[in-house]
Amino acid sequence: YSLFPLTTSGYAGTFQDIMHAVVTGAVVLLSIVSLILIMVGGYRDIKYRSIAVFATISLVLMFVGSIGIGLVPQEYFGVLERFSVFSVTGFNAVLGCYIFAGIDWMEQKQGEK
Repeated sequence: YSLFPLTTSGYAGTFQDIMHAVVTGAVVLLSIVSLILIMVGGYRDIKYRSIAVFATISLVLMFVGSIGIGLVPQEYFGVLERFSVFSVTGFNAVLGCYIFAGIDWMEQKQGEK
């Protein structure tokens, strides 16, 4: 039993490796789809425009991280990988603040600026 997501030899085709790939793929796909749906709904209704802007920033940073991983030297791989991981985590924090304070209240405060 290992605490690491992949086996020590990398991707060896074991059950653990296959499940890691399946779950990671599902999480990435669902993250992209949910951000796009939030963007479409937020831009459609001007009342929720600021949350759509946060979703757009998150999606752009997610793609910048994914694309950048292949473009930078291996020493900087981890920095751009964090863009992909933490952009959605940051958006979840923003979404939590909206829900905690009340979406209508947050949107009203954004409109006053």
